[in-house]
Amino acid sequence: GHADLAWYLKFGRLYDFRGGGRASGRETVARIAAGAVAKMILRQVLGVEVSSHLVELGGVAIGRDSYTFDEVVKAWEKPLPMVDDEAVKRAVDLLIKTATEGDSVGGIGEVLTTEVPPGLGEPVFDKLKADLAKAIMSIPSAVGVEFGDGFRLARMRGSEANDQIRLRDGRPRLETNRVGGMLGGMSIGEPIRLRVAFKPTPSVRKPQRTVDLERMEEVTIVFKGRYDVSTAPKAILAAEAMTAIILVDHSIRAGLIPRVIKK
Repeated sequence: GHADLAWYLKFGRLYDFRGGGRASGRETVARIAAGAVAKMILRQVLGVEVSSHLVELGGVAIGRDSYTFDEVVKAWEKPLPMVDDEAVKRAVDLLIKTATEGDSVGGIGEVLTTEVPPGLGEPVFDKLKADLAKAIMSIPSAVGVEFGDGFRLARMRGSEANDQIRLRDGRPRLETNRVGGMLGGMSIGEPIRLRVAFKPTPSVRKPQRTVDLERMEEVTIVFKGRYDVSTAPKAILAAEAMTAIILVDHSIRAGLIPRVIKK
């Protein structure tokens, strides 16, 4: 489940696998630090805020379809960043139970922004949506990403999936924002919303089949070191950071943020 096999097949014995090596989630510390700066720039220059939360952990999902941006921000004051208090309790109980079993669970996180200026991204190459997807999928434990209502749109009819366009404050605005704030890969002045699926932590205290590279034979191992029951509560912060970084990058390209910010 770790990236050891891929790195070994590409780089051979030059790869240091200890602690997950270069593929460890620890590398996201630098991303989160850069993301904190990016969030500050977005807030001070454009008035755009970025936050995140968990919508599901180990199969325990929040029981709400709608919530405010402020509720998402305040969710981080809880033991787990979920807007549903009952879901928090059930998820905490699940984590404790899973830890005693020596296993792990995955989760689904959501990144939200306030209204993003329209026009970020290009029509074909360098689409904002494509760059966000690439950035999110570069996070070690990320296995899927969707924007707005995402895969649920595939099960709808066009009349249901369409975001009706209305005039609000003198300009066209979406009534529902099912597309997650982007059309044609470009921002349209709406909040951006995306969800990320994170796989369970590969390190578990249960017998696992693998290959001994010294003797080139199949063996069974049991992990004995420290491990996270779920990386999702941490990984969603990396997704939040990457979203902020990409938004700053595209805002600079669009001339909305200067390349050099002076006091």
